[in-house]
Amino acid sequence: MSSLRRRVPLAAALVGTALLSFTACSDDSSTATSSSRSPAPEDVIAPAADVASGLRRLGEVSDQIVAAGTDTTKANAAIAQLEPIWEHVEGAVRKNDLDVYVSVEEDLVLLAKAGNGDADTAKRGGDDLRTQIDTYLASYPG
Repeated sequence: MSSLRRRVPLAAALVGTALLSFTACSDDSSTATSSSRSPAPEDVIAPAADVASGLRRLGEVSDQIVAAGTDTTKANAAIAQLEPIWEHVEGAVRKNDLDVYVSVEEDLVLLAKAGNGDADTAKRGGDDLRTQIDTYLASYPG
């Protein structure tokens, strides 16, 4: 009986140590995983010159979408270009002028409506996007 009494605490101690080791290892792997993730596009700050040229390019693509009118094939081809351009510059825009950032985000949604043939809504988005780009570039010309 005394032998059994000594084994139970020993077994409990070993199980407890194993659980602590497992938890510690688990925490290490989650830290490594979270630190290896890429930052969100809005957290990346591009150089001012890149932002200026990116916004100008965004305006050009917006003009293509508006010019497509109800031609959804042309509109969708141009719409596909918006997000990659915006992702590259949005962090700097957000940091420097939150109002412009929010407006551009809304304008991109309006421009995407051209993909469904809603040319009027896309034109409103395109017109406002041009205004937002001009506003931003007046303060941050790059």
